Amino acid sequence: MSSLKKSIYLLLFAFAFPIAVFGQDVTVSLGHVEVDGYTNDIVVPVTLTNPDSTVGGIQFDVIAVPAMVEMSGTTPAGETSSFSSDYTVFSDGSARVVFYNGSGPDGIPAGGDGVVLNLHFDGTDVLSAVLGLNIYNLIVSNENGNILSSSGENGSMTIGDVIYLSATSDTGDVEDTVSINIELENSDIVGGMQFDIYDTPNYLDIVDLTAMGRAEGFTADFSVLENGNTRVVMFDQNNSNISAGTGAVLEVDLVIHTNAYADQVGVNFENVTVTDDIGGFYWIASTDSGTVTVYPGYIEEPHNLTAEDGMDAQVLLTWDPPIGPIFSRPVTIIIETDSWGYETTWQITDNETGEIVEAYTDAALENETEYTWDIELLFGSYTFTIFDSYGDGIYSPGGYAIFIEDEEVYSNIGIGWSGSEESVVFDVTAGRFIVTNRSFEQPLPDKSMVNAETISAMNMILGEPTFVTSGSFTPWEIDEVENTRPVEIDEYKIYRSMDNVNFENIDIVDGQTTSYLDENVVNSTTYYYYVTAVYPSGSESDPTNTVTATPVEWVELWMDNGASLSGQMDTLDFYVNNETPLGLFYFEIMDYPDVLNSIAVLPTERTEDWSLEVVDIANGNMAITGIAFSTALAPGSGAVCRAVVYPVAEEEITVNLSYAGASVQDENFIELNWTTESAIYEVGIETQYLVLTGGYGISGEEFTSSIIMQNTQPVYGIQVDILANPPFLTGTNYYFNPLLDLTSWTLTGDMVGNIYRLIAYDNTLSNPLNPGTAHIAEITYDVVAGAPDSSIVDISVDDAVVSDINGLPMHVEGIPSTVYIGQPPVVYSIENVSGELTPGGTGSFEIHMLNTEIVNIVELSMVDMPNYLTVTNVTGLDRFSSGIIDGSSGETEEGLLYVLGFDFTTGIIPGEGAILQVDVQFAENIQNPSVIMMLSSVSAGDVNAGPILSVNSGFGQFTGTNLEADTEIPMPAEFALYPNYPNPFNPSTMITYDLAGEANVRLQVYDLMGRMIKNIINETQPAGRHLAVWNATDNFGNPVSAGVYIYRLQADDHVFNRKMILIK
Repeated sequence: MSSLKKSIYLLLFAFAFPIAVFGQDVTVSLGHVEVDGYTNDIVVPVTLTNPDSTVGGIQFDVIAVPAMVEMSGTTPAGETSSFSSDYTVFSDGSARVVFYNGSGPDGIPAGGDGVVLNLHFDGTDVLSAVLGLNIYNLIVSNENGNILSSSGENGSMTIGDVIYLSATSDTGDVEDTVSINIELENSDIVGGMQFDIYDTPNYLDIVDLTAMGRAEGFTADFSVLENGNTRVVMFDQNNSNISAGTGAVLEVDLVIHTNAYADQVGVNFENVTVTDDIGGFYWIASTDSGTVTVYPGYIEEPHNLTAEDGMDAQVLLTWDPPIGPIFSRPVTIIIETDSWGYETTWQITDNETGEIVEAYTDAALENETEYTWDIELLFGSYTFTIFDSYGDGIYSPGGYAIFIEDEEVYSNIGIGWSGSEESVVFDVTAGRFIVTNRSFEQPLPDKSMVNAETISAMNMILGEPTFVTSGSFTPWEIDEVENTRPVEIDEYKIYRSMDNVNFENIDIVDGQTTSYLDENVVNSTTYYYYVTAVYPSGSESDPTNTVTATPVEWVELWMDNGASLSGQMDTLDFYVNNETPLGLFYFEIMDYPDVLNSIAVLPTERTEDWSLEVVDIANGNMAITGIAFSTALAPGSGAVCRAVVYPVAEEEITVNLSYAGASVQDENFIELNWTTESAIYEVGIETQYLVLTGGYGISGEEFTSSIIMQNTQPVYGIQVDILANPPFLTGTNYYFNPLLDLTSWTLTGDMVGNIYRLIAYDNTLSNPLNPGTAHIAEITYDVVAGAPDSSIVDISVDDAVVSDINGLPMHVEGIPSTVYIGQPPVVYSIENVSGELTPGGTGSFEIHMLNTEIVNIVELSMVDMPNYLTVTNVTGLDRFSSGIIDGSSGETEEGLLYVLGFDFTTGIIPGEGAILQVDVQFAENIQNPSVIMMLSSVSAGDVNAGPILSVNSGFGQFTGTNLEADTEIPMPAEFALYPNYPNPFNPSTMITYDLAGEANVRLQVYDLMGRMIKNIINETQPAGRHLAVWNATDNFGNPVSAGVYIYRLQADDHVFNRKMILIK
């Protein structure tokens, strides 16, 4: 293989296969050359630096950037004359160069640093250019074909004369004219120039151009392009040229925009074209931007400053930030005068600042003449007011009109107007207007006898504004570009004054904050404020509008939370935190839902000599009024009154309490501001049950129904209305359970319309029906003759009131029953109750059946009230003695007695008598003196399991006279005094206490001054729980006044004290 082929083979082999890389010390550099324009052979040297390695071959790609010239040849140089070189030009203008030893295997020895190759380019068509020469895809191999680590360095070529263009700088403020020079560096003559100028940000407009220096006498012109850039053209009509050199050739005058913020505005070039004397284009080597420094620039103040008046020791300021330049819109005012043109003047007021922005005040308009004023208004709200000095307006066909951008907002031309002044308030951003008119209250004098001066001297009174009309117009839309503030605000400065003259900077907030709370103020002092904005340049804006605020004391009002059962009382304390002595307060309290009722209001230590009153007003709210008779309410924080209230609700509920209104006045009865806090009242329910028993009744005969009461609180009064539906029953008589001690009660019963009303109440308020379950009364009814057999009459509690010691109603639910008219096929009843109700004792009762048909299936459920009974055995009796009691019979999980039995042999033959005996055991914790048993459901079936109509009748009852059985009642383990009930109370309350042993007992009542009012008990008493009643009288039997009292128990060495409240 020849040396040439071997060299080429090794070089190509390096492209195709990975070859070990040796060393990293070879650099191939393209040269930097300068040639004349239109040079047909541009030679670029290639320098090889190889300090450590022999180089056997080189390959690289090269391209001119931009690709204005193409490679036309390669020649080895220097000591590499024996080397061969070749190249290939590609479609993109790049070329691949291959350089290798074509005569032998030896390469370029190590240690070289010189030109080894010349690249030739054709520049015949290029007058002027500065081109980069980029080398890439470089591969260098040694004499053995091994790839060497290498790097390439780019070169360049400058062809002909090139141009350098730059701009100078200047400084100015908004609306100033600044000047910059365009400087030209050219190495040959220039016949003309064209370039586009644009500024960033867009704050400048070109207004004039002046050729200067080497270009003096040239024509310079400009035009604004669609993209906003400005195109500049320079030429000489006499075909003169700008000589070679360096320096300014054009002065550019620019006006800074009104909305230019402080900034460095770049003046930039693009699309630059520079020609020689015959129209050839020079290469633009560089363009350097100029700078216009805008300072201090557009500085907009914040807007719409407001101050919240009447805060307590605080003033809250809020404002809108500068929103960026907003341009004005044209507004036209047209006035057509009548025969007294001199009477007419007008003005336009900025509603935000109160400043008059435009006005005509000369009072010199000609008669019957049309006048037009064209003005510019910014976005905002304005008031146009036209005045007539005499007070009779402008007669028809005169009048006035307002146009905004040629759109009529309002006009009365041709109609005229009357009065002393007429105002049009219009908001240009909302597109709304309203017209009002004001006239003198007195009749106008004879116009021929007076003039404007005379009218003014008469001091006539101007009446209140009256509405004329209102309407809309096209609102102004703020252009989004115009409404963009390109700079952030650094900070805001808050200024304050106490005389609206001498303002001082009191604080600074950051530029993102648009509110400020001034807490360094004194109540009842008027303060003046304005705010400025500080821009990134450090410039401070003009102030906002000036606002005023006067902080005043805010009296704090709040109340306690409350809680009680429906129908029971609680007290709510009402609090006042005041810094000023008070002479009056009024609270209107809304309860939602509306369930609270007021009873009384009591003073506290802060209002001992005040007059207090509480009433429930028509809207359901509670109103409390307090007035100082002699001593004002001293500054402080605490309760000022205590309202006694009670709820009436059908279910447990949380009541929201809030102040629907209030009035708080100082000792001079000056109204003060106030703030409130809400509260809640938790209403609980303890239901008192009235249970009616049913059964059956024969038409024309009597029927008896019992009333059973289950109550959780002592009961002092009962009223029950019982309704029969259909009305086949008429109440004729009643009697109360003789086991109850009702000797102090009044008892009545009678038909009232179609209901039977039973009334019972304790006259002494000392002998209640204590909590428990008891048979109260029985009512005898006549079954109406002719009532249809098999009818079912529902008897129910239509209305009921069960009251406590204060006559307050408790929550009551009635449990109805039914009465079968006629003889039912099967009647169940509880009979022969046997056994004394004692803790842990036993008893039994029988289930009787009256049946007119054979019964094969028996099923019933029974409830015991209270749930003291546990079923131990159920046995069939007599006609059901051969019956089978199902295994499911007995005590259910709910505490009911359930019995299922059947006899399919003979069944229960028709008749009357016991069919079941039920054995029970009594609970250990018996507290009620009786247990009432009622059949809650009954049914019967025949031999085919078909149902037989069944009813239940009456109830059964275990009673006990000795609840101890064989054990003693547990004695109190310690001495104790319990809260009285009820509390608050009127007129009496019960006091309960425990004695752990026999003791000398003294129970006494004291007032808050420590005076003993009543000695209730003074005797020796045995161990146990004791009850005493105080009826709110003193030791002489005189009623005591409402208020707080202390009741004190002394049992030997044991002393207890508690508070109670008497209300009136």
